[in-house]
Amino acid sequence: MTATSLSIELEIHSSPHLPSPEDDISTQQLRDRDSSSEHQDQNVSSLAPVDGGIRAWSFLAGSFIIETFVFGIPNSFGVFLDSYMHDAEFSSQPHARTILPLIGTLSSGIMYCAGVVLYPILARHPRWRRRMMWIGVFLCWLGLFLASFATKIFHLLLFQGVAYGVGGCKFFRFHNSSL
Repeated sequence: MTATSLSIELEIHSSPHLPSPEDDISTQQLRDRDSSSEHQDQNVSSLAPVDGGIRAWSFLAGSFIIETFVFGIPNSFGVFLDSYMHDAEFSSQPHARTILPLIGTLSSGIMYCAGVVLYPILARHPRWRRRMMWIGVFLCWLGLFLASFATKIFHLLLFQGVAYGVGGCKFFRFHNSSL
């Protein structure tokens, strides 16, 4: 490659809109010009003040308790499953090894997937939010309470799987929408 072909290539590939080192415009002037034009193009909005004090901390503590209560039991279902599998009353029933693990999965699945059904209801009837939260708390409690008296695997599946899942979903989804 000769020197003339190299200079021709450089001239072809150089961009005409970028300043060359020989130009009189300094880098500081370019930055000042860019920052002033960027500042004029932006919409400036102010944020609401940050919550603080006892009300913010109590809301945080309440949300932590709700998250722990709603998702802690289905996510720690392995402890329940181990107990159910070692209990002769449940492990001796037909299909116990296949149905018992479905309880925790069903509960979690209902909680994660029922938002598709519940959010449109909430959008249409926002005044039901508080009532649905309390119904969800009651269903969670009722599901666990009745599961403690269950003698058949189907009862566990119905109470700890379905009732707790539906209650937890109502409780959590409607609580989340009030944030």
